[in-house]
Amino acid sequence: SNGVTHIHVYSMNKPAVAAGIMANLSEVLK
Repeated sequence: SNGVTHIHVYSMNKPAVAAGIMANLSEVLK
């Protein structure tokens, strides 16, 4: 939960970077 919140706050500051992180996470979760 804490890590997800950190990513969410970070995504608000760096949307492009956050999009890349989410893409990488989705690849890992497959």
